[in-house]
Amino acid sequence: DELGRKKIKNKTAYHFGSYGWSGGAKKDLDKILDTYKMKWDLTDSYEFEGAPFEADLDKIEEGVMNLIEMMKDKVI
Repeated sequence: DELGRKKIKNKTAYHFGSYGWSGGAKKDLDKILDTYKMKWDLTDSYEFEGAPFEADLDKIEEGVMNLIEMMKDKVI
C-alpha cells in the first residue's frame, strides 16, 4: 500500500511468499496495483504454506530467473 501511495509505477516484479492459513497476499497486491493504477508487470506469483521445502525454493529461483530475463529487456 505504501508503494501505491508514493506512486511507484511501471515496475517489473516477482511476487512470492508464505502463508499460514489461507494466503491472500497476491489478491491484496492485485487490489493495491489496481487501486493506485500502478501498471506493474508481474512475472509470476508463487505462494507456499509455512516454511519452504526444497521444491518451493526451486520454484522461487525459477521465478527470480524469469524476472532477471524480463529486466534484461528493460536495461537502457
